[in-house]
Amino acid sequence: MVRNGALTQHPNISTTFIVAVHQHIAALCVQGVPPQYRGWVWEQVSGAARLMHEHMNNYYEAMVHQGEASSPSARQVELVTLNLTRSRPHIH
Repeated sequence: MVRNGALTQHPNISTTFIVAVHQHIAALCVQGVPPQYRGWVWEQVSGAARLMHEHMNNYYEAMVHQGEASSPSARQVELVTLNLTRSRPHIH
């Protein structure tokens, strides 16, 4: 299997087969993914499908929290919002 760009061993699948499948998928992506499959492919390649599975009951909240925690500009957004509410109380 390929996880986070690294190959992991599976007891019933050879590394050669995994590499071949990975190269085949990469070549198909370079050629272009048909529009009807782009969403699914993006979920698989980006790791979103794994995250959705891990956070099945609270995926949206988990992603919002992850974004807030990792955003270098989150504090700046808080300050701007605070300033707007002080200087322009009619804006909500």
